[in-house]
Amino acid sequence: MSLPTTMRALRQTSLNGPQDLRLITDAPVPIPGRGEILIRVAAAGINFRDISQTRGAGPGGPPPPYIAGFEAAGAVVAVGDGVTGVDAGALVIGVGYGAFAEYMVLPAAAAVPVPTGWAAEEALGLVVNWPTALAALRPLGGLTAGQTVLIHAAAGGTGQAAVRLAEHYGATVIATASPGKHETVRALGADHVLDSRSADLAAEVFMHSGG
Repeated sequence: MSLPTTMRALRQTSLNGPQDLRLITDAPVPIPGRGEILIRVAAAGINFRDISQTRGAGPGGPPPPYIAGFEAAGAVVAVGDGVTGVDAGALVIGVGYGAFAEYMVLPAAAAVPVPTGWAAEEALGLVVNWPTALAALRPLGGLTAGQTVLIHAAAGGTGQAAVRLAEHYGATVIATASPGKHETVRALGADHVLDSRSADLAAEVFMHSGG
């Protein structure tokens, strides 16, 4: 397969925030190194880390200027040396650097196949939001049926996953979000949805958790 040498991409040009993202049309298409694969990006996730990174708040983030984004799904178009078991055309999702572009390099060992029948957009969150929520609730939090769990930012990607997982495991879910997002959170199965900006939030949580 013949690949272009340049591509469109969103470049972050400062540490002043996402308003300094700029569309460029001459970014070089990356070349996969040993143990890496190159995907043609079909969908990219926008996460809190993306925003914090534009302000230099995330540890280990690339210095500007850099191609933004880190979570993407797409078809494999090239593989680097030492890569086996990954076929060209396979639809995968993973994390790396430069997701907001037409092409992106991923570590082959960490690329996850998109489930059969899923679109690339549907797979976003499989390697970021859902594993984060699961790790927080079960291995770290030890959540079991009958317990009560408080989930902040419940309308966000990780928050939504946490609400659904907590409900699945039989917990009573107290969720917080801004009022305009309450219906979204209720639809996920939260038992109580509170205003995240309320001055009485602590008292409300105390009441709904039975003290």
